[in-house]
Amino acid sequence: MIARFVATASLLLAGNLSAQDYRVVFEGRPVAKVEATFEEVQRTELRADEAFEYAVRIVQRQAKYYWASRQMKRLIRHEAGAYITYVAVDGTGYVRILIPMMLAMRDQLSPEQRSQEIGYTEHLLTQFASMTYFGNRLGAR
Repeated sequence: MIARFVATASLLLAGNLSAQDYRVVFEGRPVAKVEATFEEVQRTELRADEAFEYAVRIVQRQAKYYWASRQMKRLIRHEAGAYITYVAVDGTGYVRILIPMMLAMRDQLSPEQRSQEIGYTEHLLTQFASMTYFGNRLGAR
């Protein structure tokens, strides 16, 4: 997590930008991770420290979106139906979240019901393998 912070801070300083130039549009913490290769698929429930380490953050500066938790990769936003999908322009992955109305409805569920629901997926491609995080947003934005 410290490495991500340093990378993000470095990008902000290098571009002569301040943190105030960015608006957080989504933050989430994963509850599970699924890794898939040609040989196997493995699902892991994440501990609290792992969820903190693998948190996702998307920010906006003017009309552009960035994957702040993944080296500030540039994203393209696409909204369709009940989902907003942010796709990395370099093809390395995407983050799909529920639209704000659906997230607000999810936030109204009891803690037990909420624990059975997911508010986002973060999918990463690495060579011929993939990693997908399933989680929920932080706070009620």
